[in-house]
Amino acid sequence: MLTALTTAQRAALDGANDPVLRSAKLGALIDALIAGQVEDPGRRALNVLRIASNVASTETITIGNDVFEITIVNTDTNVNVSGGELATGTPAYSNVTIAAHGLVVGDLIRVESEIMKVVGVISADKVTVKRGHSGTTTATHADATDIYKAGTPATAGRIEVGLVTTLTPTAASAALLAVLNSEGTQRVTGVSISANEFLVVANEVGAVVLACTET
Repeated sequence: MLTALTTAQRAALDGANDPVLRSAKLGALIDALIAGQVEDPGRRALNVLRIASNVASTETITIGNDVFEITIVNTDTNVNVSGGELATGTPAYSNVTIAAHGLVVGDLIRVESEIMKVVGVISADKVTVKRGHSGTTTATHADATDIYKAGTPATAGRIEVGLVTTLTPTAASAALLAVLNSEGTQRVTGVSISANEFLVVANEVGAVVLACTET
């Protein structure tokens, strides 16, 4: 891989009018460039994803081959927490009873400010959920607390990103970043840059296509 000279390097080289001095500078510069390539034999693909405006339910964001779908989890199931099933905020997974839930694996539910992802359907009235989804905090929830679900079911093949009612770029970026780093299938890592943008970096050296698009 070729490495372009920096402005300072080019100026230093051009400024050496003496042929001997110029030759010495050129040799030192070549040595430095070769050393740099040995230390960094390749580069990782990267891209920056910026969410510039408020998002909407069912909006999609593509990173590589992964398609993430924004889901607003704000539809009342008319069923409340019961049996002390969410009385502790420590487990990574919990079983939740929701009569006649109609949910499938991949759907999201919400109790207070915590979003949870359905990872198993035990019966028509009970599901297993992964706690603290979409960057939300796992918490304790008392019995009789409302349980909400997404107004639009999960789309097959897409990775759901849940939001409550705050649809701002800041909220969407944080939720998407959390889901990308925990559930994305591409070998990439997202790193926050600002309140509404993050850097996506390939985990391995090579020519990896990291197209980032938004509907």
